[in-house]
Amino acid sequence: WDKSAGVVTAIKKHQPLALSAEIDQPLRVKQIVEKSERMIIDVRHRDFYDMGHIPGALSFPLQDFESDRERLLKFIQKDAPVLVYCSGFDCDASHMYARHLAALGYTDVKVFPGGFGQWREMGFEIQENEE
Repeated sequence: WDKSAGVVTAIKKHQPLALSAEIDQPLRVKQIVEKSERMIIDVRHRDFYDMGHIPGALSFPLQDFESDRERLLKFIQKDAPVLVYCSGFDCDASHMYARHLAALGYTDVKVFPGGFGQWREMGFEIQENEE
């Protein structure tokens, strides 16, 4: 529900989160990662995560949200600061995941809209999972 119009109205299912819920500055995101200021969640398919992800990011793929719900709730407190990302600007999975988190009661969720694509383009460190 969108209360910003002064009345309660329904929002579209795939409408992005408010811009205030985005951190669209890759240098700021890098600082967040380096200082461990937020739990970082990679919502891409696990195969992409394994090939490379933002250091310290946890893999919680969007398509596995329902089956991962209990693990998520046990691992990340609802009041923990969270940053969600996916592949990049053309991907809305991070926004969808953030809305799911908000629906579960998570109170401090931000989205990095540039995602892994922008992170890689900036030349920042990438972590890979070893086979």
